[in-house]
Amino acid sequence: FALLTLTDLVTRLPDYKINIFIKTHSSYFDVALMHNGQSELMNNVIYVCKTSSLPDNIRKISNIGLLLINDSCFDFSTLSADAAEVHAETNALELLNDVKEVFTASRRISESTSYLLRSLTKEKGLNNIIRIGSELLENPVILADASRKLMGYYSSVEVDDPSWENMIKYDYTPNEIVLMTIKDKLVDKIANSSMPIITDYGFAQDLRRIHGKISINNKMVAILGVMESNRKFRNEDIEIAAILCDVISIELQRNKKFSNVIGGMNKKILLDLIIGNVTQVEIIEERIKLLNLRLYNDLYILIVALNDVNFRIVEFLKQYFKTLFPTCLILEHDQNLILLLNFANSKELETKEGTLIDLLNDNNLKASLSSKFEDIIGIRKHYFQAKKALAIGNAMNADSRLFRYHDYYFYCLLSCIDRNINLKDLCYPELLKITEYDNALGTQYYETLYEYLNTGQNMAATAKKLGIHRNTIAYRIEKIQGITGMDLRNGESCFKLFMSYKIMDMYENNIEYG
Repeated sequence: FALLTLTDLVTRLPDYKINIFIKTHSSYFDVALMHNGQSELMNNVIYVCKTSSLPDNIRKISNIGLLLINDSCFDFSTLSADAAEVHAETNALELLNDVKEVFTASRRISESTSYLLRSLTKEKGLNNIIRIGSELLENPVILADASRKLMGYYSSVEVDDPSWENMIKYDYTPNEIVLMTIKDKLVDKIANSSMPIITDYGFAQDLRRIHGKISINNKMVAILGVMESNRKFRNEDIEIAAILCDVISIELQRNKKFSNVIGGMNKKILLDLIIGNVTQVEIIEERIKLLNLRLYNDLYILIVALNDVNFRIVEFLKQYFKTLFPTCLILEHDQNLILLLNFANSKELETKEGTLIDLLNDNNLKASLSSKFEDIIGIRKHYFQAKKALAIGNAMNADSRLFRYHDYYFYCLLSCIDRNINLKDLCYPELLKITEYDNALGTQYYETLYEYLNTGQNMAATAKKLGIHRNTIAYRIEKIQGITGMDLRNGESCFKLFMSYKIMDMYENNIEYG
């Protein structure tokens, strides 16, 4: 049974002017009409009656409730039972029906609470809870997190509403709806209300909604929507929606799958873009419009690997990075910190790079840096640049701390080669002739040629780098041209040789590719 006190009942009858007289503070499970001269009365039932028709012994009875139409100047202070007084002109049958509706609604709320709590114990997940909520409310239900990303929905029938259809299609609240909610300050109204609210304006002017907040630790992390599609809302739907919100909150807190539900819209959207949860260009562009970020022209992705890090220092690292790069946004994914570096001044990164490397050294960390980009739509591509540079740089230069994509560009390019191809087979044959010559005669032409190419065919710079006389370099270059039959003044030949050096680096360091 759904039990109500007389005070509870009166609060649910706002259209009546009622005075209450509480004596026992009892709870009641039903309502009935008291007939003239009726002597047998059921315990814990509220009786509707005119005061002129009350039985003589009514003042001695305390185990019932009385809802009395005062047509005889009755003295309520003489009663032993809880009682309420309504105006003498009140229609008894209408009052009875209204009270019956209150009890029906109360029973519905009680049953709904039981069903929803039982759904938690069955541990069938969030979608099952949303389905049960929709069935209890007899209307479509939808749930979106704080970033307006779809978390779940259910409807037993097709919903004829563009916002519903687009949210399911694109996995996010459509941009035009977001703009309407901002204009109407709807999110603030939902967040500041202790109970779900009904909206019938803006995007909801054609199809009313109940909106309720999902809170964790007093912070709104998601919004529930109920569409007035299958049937008209009833008064008790607000309370059922509130219970549904509470049950969803419990499910989110106990399920690790939703551990990241507490988070800002910017982080959720950017992480979705980075890991590829959103791939269609039109959807990506729509999500980017929702970003509440001031983006400058110099953007980079910095990945800091946390594989071997004590996670107790992660919060310290976040604070340090926010101090070092105040305009950055920090994400966590795949045991890495991912920083979107956002600079107004192109020289800012250069001036802070030394401090960054000191931090990495002091904490035994490794990081990688993408190339610069200007359009946030390219964030996924530049994330993979940094990720690839981290993997290749760590394999080739294990003692380094910061791996810049532009330093490993050739290797990142070569890593795309089909893994069934032997890398060494791609080397320019003339370079292999030099290695064979060095191995046979103990010369150092391989190293000399590399430095010569790396310095832009500058003999003086090559000599300085190798610590030998310029004439020695000139002699070696002449010998190399004789061994290979190549003209090292030819730009294309030099490019092929230099690319072959990169291929040999990949081959000798066993860098994964393909």
